[in-house]
Amino acid sequence: MANQDIIEKITALARDRFIVRLEGDDVEKLLELADEGLKAKKVVRLQRISKGTNGWRTFIIVSARNADEAELSQHWSASCREELLDPEASDLYLIIIPDYDLTLDECINIESSEKFCRKFVLRPSETIDELLARTFLLPIGTASLEGGIQDPLTLALKDIHNQLPQFGETQQSVWRRFLLTATSGQELVDKIFNNDSSETNETP
Repeated sequence: MANQDIIEKITALARDRFIVRLEGDDVEKLLELADEGLKAKKVVRLQRISKGTNGWRTFIIVSARNADEAELSQHWSASCREELLDPEASDLYLIIIPDYDLTLDECINIESSEKFCRKFVLRPSETIDELLARTFLLPIGTASLEGGIQDPLTLALKDIHNQLPQFGETQQSVWRRFLLTATSGQELVDKIFNNDSSETNETP
């Protein structure tokens, strides 16, 4: 059920920007690489609708019933990466939907390792919409979509606030404005870390 839900949401988000492939020889080959212990698994392949763009991005999705299956899903990602050719091997993403108690720290610990691929774990109290908003599917600069999805930059700034409560809404707005400009690297650093009261008091 969770896998079907996420497939539908990925398809909806990808519409008009990506070709979505849910079946085919390439999909079946990747599914066959998974350990037999992974019962609930899906593969979604996405190709951007753009002239001259031929590469595919791949989501492998697992509903893990326990920690062993979560570990097996990471082994599966390693096998998929070996199967895919460059540059597609670098566009591999693992989504784990835990069907067991997993703490926020445990989710972040899994996600922090980008060995083999980028990983996303559904966190406690997080919705699938919110998880997908942390992926490339939601364009940066989109404040929200139907259902309350927020863009990855907004979510990242909120994550900083969760760890540093003093990083309030005003400062988040300042950082967001700076990060969405075409400012050079050094100038961006100077603005973020040396912004004066006039910058902070500007209307976002």
